[in-house]
Amino acid sequence: MFKKIVGIDVSTASLENAKRRLRLESMLEQQKECIKLGHGALTYRDQRIEGYDAAALLEVNEDLYADRLEALERAVFEFVQSDNVIITPPNREHNAKIDGMQSGQLRQADHRFVRTREEFKRWALPVADRFGSGIGIT
Repeated sequence: MFKKIVGIDVSTASLENAKRRLRLESMLEQQKECIKLGHGALTYRDQRIEGYDAAALLEVNEDLYADRLEALERAVFEFVQSDNVIITPPNREHNAKIDGMQSGQLRQADHRFVRTREEFKRWALPVADRFGSGIGIT
């Protein structure tokens, strides 16, 4: 069980949406203390997210330009140093199964690329090696 959760997003609109959906305003103070939302980018070192047992990047890396991926890698794997990092990238193989989508089509306008599972492995495995992380890909 997680005792404290921190959510970081570059989009203030997404943070407001999360705040509303979580009903943070109506939570008891003790509950509010367990959930913190903050404006930021995972391409910069951010001490607010260091020292946690787990980190989750939910459809994050495809929002970056390729020249910013190395900054994301350092910020998450070098500085956060979590034992558990979960990355959920959209993938081209899945997108092709969505009604009305063409193979390789992007689901969101702000996505810069969409990888296949094999392309994701080719990115993730060297990152894990570089930062000494174990990795499991499904």
